[in-house]
Amino acid sequence: RVVRDQSTTPTVSFDYAFSSDNGDIETQEAYEAAGESGVKLLVVRDDKSKAIFGHIVPKKGIDDKSFAVDSLVEDAKWLGYSKLTLKSDNAPAIVKLLSEALRELRVNGVSQVLEEHSPEYDPQANGSAEVGVKLLKGQMRTLKSNLENEIGQRRPVRQQLMAWLATHAAAQTTSGP
Repeated sequence: RVVRDQSTTPTVSFDYAFSSDNGDIETQEAYEAAGESGVKLLVVRDDKSKAIFGHIVPKKGIDDKSFAVDSLVEDAKWLGYSKLTLKSDNAPAIVKLLSEALRELRVNGVSQVLEEHSPEYDPQANGSAEVGVKLLKGQMRTLKSNLENEIGQRRPVRQQLMAWLATHAAAQTTSGP
């Protein structure tokens, strides 16, 4: 475990979450069972500003077009820190994403980027990301429900509109300490 000064080094935590046309999905197995009615979300949360970012991604880890890496790097750059810690669990796919994002951030001028890993499959160990997941999924449910009520029809989570909705829901989400 890395020991750091919380006041000077912000931690940007991230994790995956799932959603489906039938509601929340909590496990990889449930996601796989949902088939075409499920999506993967990359949820990023800054512990200092409490900013949350959300992206529907094609797969866990590094996708062919590097969408997840680019999204994570852009989120971290948007925060404007010259020094930060990226934190994820130790699942193999997310470690690959973290490693590639660290490399890209260093190439793109973030002077000091550290890494931290919580134990794999221990949600409490990456609490900031888990808070981000809960807040984002709640805001997405609210916005999706409001949209569907307004237009009088359901929208599938795999529709492009939902990728925008994930990003928009994250931007609207604020949290306390």
